[in-house]
Amino acid sequence: MSTGRALILATFVSAGVGLVSACSEGTRYRVLSYFFDGVPDPEAVRAAEAAAKAAAEAKAVEAANEPEAFVRASFVHPPYGRGECGGCHDIRSGGRLVRSPQEGLCRTCHAAVVNDVRFAHGPAAVQDCVFCHHYHAAPYPHVVRQEIPALCYRCHDADDAAQGEHHADLDTENCVQCHSPHGGDDRFFLKRSDL
Repeated sequence: MSTGRALILATFVSAGVGLVSACSEGTRYRVLSYFFDGVPDPEAVRAAEAAAKAAAEAKAVEAANEPEAFVRASFVHPPYGRGECGGCHDIRSGGRLVRSPQEGLCRTCHAAVVNDVRFAHGPAAVQDCVFCHHYHAAPYPHVVRQEIPALCYRCHDADDAAQGEHHADLDTENCVQCHSPHGGDDRFFLKRSDL
């Protein structure tokens, strides 16, 4: 191709790009899709973005609504029961948490849970309180998410726990009768028998 032809072609392409970029979004789409396959339709992109946003909002609403078992809960986190939402939620931001449990939200009121123990249980050590406890209400004491020992068996294997003489009655025993769920002065979090 000669230099003159290349210059004319480059000028034509530049002028076309300039004209297309000055057009409205709809016109730009029609012109570009005439020459090229796969040009995304701006209306379809907007519709997909709106659908994704609606799905995300629906998921957030679903997550905010309590499961039926928790709605009928017998045990309520006291601040939630008193309507003291502002201790955990920033009302001005639409109800977002002031900070996450991992950032110390729960320890604002529950600092002593693991401060006074030599060995901390994993979820308590990393401040993942909501792994075991529901933040508003639950059908079980201490707003735990499941009945014990089922809650413990989410992480601990029942067959492994059944090993040893102290766990002979494991099916009928409640783990927290002997073990502190947050930690203790020995590595098995055994409660002191002299208390």
